[in-house]
Amino acid sequence: MGAQDIFQDAENIYVVMDHLEYGDLLTFYNNRKQDPLNGQLTEEETRYIVRKLFEALAYLHEDIKSTHRDIKPTHLLFADEERLSIKLSGFGNATYNVSDLSGDSGTLQYLAPEIIKGRQYDSKVDIWSAGVMSYFLLTDRQPFGDKSSSYHQLKLAIKNHQLSFEGEEWSNVTDEAKGFLKLALTKDPQKRPTARELLEDVWLANAVTPRRPGRLVDPTTPTPRFASKSFSPKYTSFD
Repeated sequence: MGAQDIFQDAENIYVVMDHLEYGDLLTFYNNRKQDPLNGQLTEEETRYIVRKLFEALAYLHEDIKSTHRDIKPTHLLFADEERLSIKLSGFGNATYNVSDLSGDSGTLQYLAPEIIKGRQYDSKVDIWSAGVMSYFLLTDRQPFGDKSSSYHQLKLAIKNHQLSFEGEEWSNVTDEAKGFLKLALTKDPQKRPTARELLEDVWLANAVTPRRPGRLVDPTTPTPRFASKSFSPKYTSFD
């Protein structure tokens, strides 16, 4: 998410953020499953969303030199639902560092094995979390454990269980997608690719904007405006 402007008065500072009215990816995903017309996200739609996430991670890791540490569907917000335009949010656990990190930070289902083992880690934990999210979007399942797994069982599964592509839900998933997941969910962080490297993987490299019908907008709906009364004229001008 971006900050568009900053205003202040004698008592407060107001940060005007991007207006993202369409909610998060998990809500969108669940709504699509119940949509009789469109149904569950297609692989092409998933691939495009994941591509945009990895572009954001490459920028975060290489240019900002930061690690997010809590990648999951609820931290991807839609700027445009029809065009599947997303913004990365949820930076409460982020750090201005990409190596020699420590601490149990993030959401258990998306934690990388090295975090669960209590080892030092680097920005590749974001790659693992994004891989878990991608697996979920493609199959509506978690790669390690399930909804009935206890806290202890889930930690053991993440550390020890091997990635599986068995089950009916994989029948329509391409080999390229499976290949991408194998790379992103490599348990050894030294062998796990970076975000930039995975952008060159065949599955993400061939991502294109899915063709979707445009959203109808009521022309009588007023355009949102900032409430100028919130800002002191001493500090802010709306001319």
